Amino acid sequence: MNLSGNWGKAVEKFGVQFLIRVHLRKFEFDILKKLLLQKRIAKEEDLIFLRDSLRKMEERSLFDKELKKYLNDIKELKRIAQIKINQFHLIRKKYEG
Repeated sequence: MNLSGNWGKAVEKFGVQFLIRVHLRKFEFDILKKLLLQKRIAKEEDLIFLRDSLRKMEERSLFDKELKKYLNDIKELKRIAQIKINQFHLIRKKYEG
């Protein structure tokens, strides 16, 4: 995981999952996407946390008009997180088999 710059300082102080929650509450899906693609969010447990949080948001979008506006962003970010989780599974499978 790339912990350089301000992101690394924030992670040391608050932790990745807390920072993910902050960005989700602010609907900053573009920032989370950038962090994923730059491998600043890269641990499997953090990716699972992000994916599961996005799933909950997706479910809640049925009842929340504001959240519904971001449904495409939520789905795209969830897809990227799932791809990265799948990479962990493939690597694990490769070394087990």
